[in-house]
Amino acid sequence: MRISLTTSSQAVHRAWNAVLAGLLLVLSVLLVAHVIHLSQGPRARGAGASSVAMLDPALSHLASPPGPPVTADRRVVLVTPVHPAPNNAEARERRWALARLSRMLDRLGIPYASLPDTELSLAALRPYAVAILPGNVLTQGNTQSLEAYVAAGGRILALFPRGPDALYTLFGVSCEGVRGPASPRQFRTLLFREPDQVLGLPEQMEQNSPHALILTPAEGTRTLGWWHSRGETTLPAATLNKAGMLVGHLLTADDPHRKRAFLLAALAHLDSSLWGQAASTRRAAAASRLEAQRARWKRLSSHPGLAGRGPAVERYVAEARAALAGVAQRPPSDAHHGRAAYQKVEAAERALDCLESALTPAPAGELRGFWIHTYQPTDWDSVMAKAKAGGLNAAFVRVGRGGNTLYPNPLLPLDPWAKEAGGDELQRAIDAARKHGLAFHAWRVVYHLGSAPREYQERMAAEDRLVRDPEGTQHNWANPGDPRNQELEYQVALDLIKRYDVDGYHLDYIRYPEVPHTRFDYGEVSRREFERASGVRVKRWPQDVRTGSMRERYEEWQRENISRLVKRIYTGIKEVKPKVQVSAAVWRNYPSCRDGVRQEWPRWVRAGWLDFVVPMNYVLDAGEQEQMVRAHIREVGGARPVIAGIGSWQLHSPGEVLAHVRAARAGGAKGFVLFSFNDEAIGDHLQVLSAGACSP
Repeated sequence: MRISLTTSSQAVHRAWNAVLAGLLLVLSVLLVAHVIHLSQGPRARGAGASSVAMLDPALSHLASPPGPPVTADRRVVLVTPVHPAPNNAEARERRWALARLSRMLDRLGIPYASLPDTELSLAALRPYAVAILPGNVLTQGNTQSLEAYVAAGGRILALFPRGPDALYTLFGVSCEGVRGPASPRQFRTLLFREPDQVLGLPEQMEQNSPHALILTPAEGTRTLGWWHSRGETTLPAATLNKAGMLVGHLLTADDPHRKRAFLLAALAHLDSSLWGQAASTRRAAAASRLEAQRARWKRLSSHPGLAGRGPAVERYVAEARAALAGVAQRPPSDAHHGRAAYQKVEAAERALDCLESALTPAPAGELRGFWIHTYQPTDWDSVMAKAKAGGLNAAFVRVGRGGNTLYPNPLLPLDPWAKEAGGDELQRAIDAARKHGLAFHAWRVVYHLGSAPREYQERMAAEDRLVRDPEGTQHNWANPGDPRNQELEYQVALDLIKRYDVDGYHLDYIRYPEVPHTRFDYGEVSRREFERASGVRVKRWPQDVRTGSMRERYEEWQRENISRLVKRIYTGIKEVKPKVQVSAAVWRNYPSCRDGVRQEWPRWVRAGWLDFVVPMNYVLDAGEQEQMVRAHIREVGGARPVIAGIGSWQLHSPGEVLAHVRAARAGGAKGFVLFSFNDEAIGDHLQVLSAGACSP
């Protein structure tokens, strides 16, 4: 038989083409899956939507709302700052801001790419719908690339950008440059007068910015936000035009919940499909998390510490499933339906946080506290009732700072608002704590004079009782080396303990200052007291004690000033009321705090001058929380309990607060204190903690 080589070759060729086509298809699918996986960020790296449907059939039959579905591609590019900042302080500021921004995008479920600002070009920007500029210093060439990007349909969210006039012209404003606050805390709050202009925009968000761009909007540019402080609205803070949104400063660490809401609202206003994309990413993660939690419950249901939790677990599972069932695997791209889907996913996440708490045993005998400060008459009954219902058992109420108190006393000025309100704010708080069964710790801020009456500050300055820097300039902090100030703090402590029935006295700011630096104190009072204590004469002041041969000896004397007061307060209180517990909120970063602000707190604990210590572990990562607690326990050698100070105000969700509580316990802490009850999200945090982790 004659075989046609041509026909055979064609067949082989066709076969190979088919094989190659199949391989290319497989590779394409894998590549797309890999890109989606990378774009979703760490919080979305769980089971995908299809695998979730297989795990939970109840989630597979979902109605598709109107509008085209969102895609899984990255529509946002984060332009990372590479061009040098104007100074080291701003370089550090924008590094922190960039890290916060990245975490927020991950937490929101918005996939994004990164692009160095040194590589800005239309070609590099074109694939993305929105570009974020976090504190970039831009060139004329960068600005031209951004102009071309906007002309091609791109939009920009610019946070504190620096560049040529053309950059600000692009956003429809003129800029007078960067300026610090003209009045105290001028840049404290960013107020949105008409938040309905942008879907999902909060009414305001706390900033406490050290400086800001001074912006003047041109005709046709809308002013979205204003700088607002103490009832006064001053300068434009956020503007909007066809190029995008411009904000006069970086997003600071304050008010993280509203910051996250602002970021999502701003980005979704510039690209409406981001509502649905964020919902899709977080839905997949939530569904995967639900299945993992259900599997854990099957393993843990017989655990003695979870006895009786079954009904609560079933309730939270049902709530999460119901919320997720209302969200399509690929939500629509229009803003209205996309936002509705996003809100349902948030409801599911709240249920999952409660479910996680229900799977967490509540150890007996631990301290579960909260810090709270106030500048106005407070409904203490409501505060204490809410805390008790949330599973807490100890209130740390700020009763005063270095030059003021919220209760009448013979030693320090009474806060004007407390005086106007009449009565005794401290006694009202104590009575409410007693009514609801909470321990009451009087939280005293030592030496810090920031909220003292002006007359008191001026008198302290005239009497040379404030710290001085090496140049001799006074700063608003009582000098810890001045015997008059030490005696005052001691008498304030004893006066309160003698007149009020409190469970504890809690020291804070028990150290030298750190703002605007740590180069304190080098005044004549400290010179006199150091020479008296050391028995030597300092010939060159302050050079010899700053950088010379007497530096170590002088700094040890400063540490002793702080330690001596702690010991004296502890001893004095125990002589009057032995059952009152003495504690302190301290810096977490020992031993650097020993050198920087002269706070040698492990010594206080080991010497028995505190009943417990509360390191302020205001970190974002729960793993770091556990490591710090372990390190602190090692530092004190188990001499007294270590209580973890948790910065709940800066954590993004109740689930993260719960994770820090669990981490503190895992590290060996004998309890925790949340900072602070003043956070608007405290109700959400307590709802989750009371679901199991802090149940009675």
